[in-house]
Amino acid sequence: MDELLSKFVYFIGGEVCIKLALELEKLGDKEITDQELGERLGEDINTTRKNLYKLLDYNLVTYRRTRDKHNGWIIFFFKVNFSGYENILIERNMKQIDNWKNLLEYEKANMWYACDAGCTTVIFDKATEMDFRCPQCEGLLNFKDNTKRINDLLGKIQAAEKENDDIRSTHKRPVKKKAKAKGSKASQEKERLAAGNAD
Repeated sequence: MDELLSKFVYFIGGEVCIKLALELEKLGDKEITDQELGERLGEDINTTRKNLYKLLDYNLVTYRRTRDKHNGWIIFFFKVNFSGYENILIERNMKQIDNWKNLLEYEKANMWYACDAGCTTVIFDKATEMDFRCPQCEGLLNFKDNTKRINDLLGKIQAAEKENDDIRSTHKRPVKKKAKAKGSKASQEKERLAAGNAD
């Protein structure tokens, strides 16, 4: 497993996912049941399944299911599928870049107001509706300079674009760019607030 793939798998599910992916990689094209895999790793079946499903969400594993002839239970056989993971990474980055660009546009297009306590941050239109008073602490809503927020978003966009360029130059696989889809003003504000809480 190369360094880029290791980082990606770690992002998906941490150390347990790394161990699981390495074990699957050793098997190559051979299939293994979730139960056998859990036993090899010394993990319980639920943890093994949970992490297999995480890898499955990103198409890093494939599975086949059959029915046991003796007891009628369904058995799942898994195997590794690391081919094309670079495209998955680039696509994930491109979606995130699009979200950040929408937020950046929204940040630049609006004036922001916040109370000193920091419990409310709203755009000018909303601040006027609230008579420039915070609904939680009753404090005055003052103009808030969002230059740092804009610079943070620009930094994230540049870092993700550089990562995509590095992936493309290192792995030399063609990746189609997707058309940018703009969200509504309300959804952009929700994304902005969610992203702000994640910082």
